[in-house]
Amino acid sequence: MRSSAMQLRISISFLVVFSVVFFSITRASFHADSLLFSVNKIFSDDMVLQSDQPIHIWGKGLPGKTIQVQLVPGVTLKASINKSQRQFAKTIVKQDSSWSVYLPSQMANAQPQSLQIGSGNQKL
Repeated sequence: MRSSAMQLRISISFLVVFSVVFFSITRASFHADSLLFSVNKIFSDDMVLQSDQPIHIWGKGLPGKTIQVQLVPGVTLKASINKSQRQFAKTIVKQDSSWSVYLPSQMANAQPQSLQIGSGNQKL
């Protein structure tokens, strides 16, 4: 009986130590900036935005974090457009985890543009 109880204690001790070590390793690999925010699933590659209307971008995130949104001209236009012509907005995620920004309206054009969204080190 005594050796059975001792083996059970050793097994439980091993399980506890293993759990603590495993949790520590997985927690250490989970970077603080991981999964800080997301954009609504309506936004996707190759989408078309309404011209001559403010551009509303929204999503979810960790309350208190800053979200930056930038509309950047495509590769063919980058050389001719300076940084001041890029559209930029930033906001802080609300307590209900929502965030929302409006970029100024854009004239209709056929040139590709990129919507860059970031928070801290994370970029979408």
